[in-house]
Amino acid sequence: MSSSEHMSKYLYFKSSEFKSNREFASWIHQELRKAGEVVGEPVDNEYMYVIPVTRGVAKVNVYLGKNEEQSSPPLWQIWPEHKVGFIKKLFSKPSSDVEQHYKSLLFRLVNSIDGVSDVEWSDI
Repeated sequence: MSSSEHMSKYLYFKSSEFKSNREFASWIHQELRKAGEVVGEPVDNEYMYVIPVTRGVAKVNVYLGKNEEQSSPPLWQIWPEHKVGFIKKLFSKPSSDVEQHYKSLLFRLVNSIDGVSDVEWSDI
């Protein structure tokens, strides 16, 4: 990964593999479990799905869904967010190691999708 990927938040890609956010969430959930991750059930959060993941004591939410931009094949996005409590945020520097682990894993999983294209990290 380049240093620009460490600063980016969202992983975008184009794929015709999934017909809905639910289908995409089910696939990611299954792939995270296959990778040995401790994952909770995907939660439908209206416009996207959230998959809770635990790594040691760290809690991470993986957000994912279809982007509103019209494209063919459809544009999807996914990203991890390390859940850190308010007090911890105030008094300590949050570790990006956990988020970086999931960014690497998600990048690898997305790249394994048949016919995937335009896989890139972005802040937008």
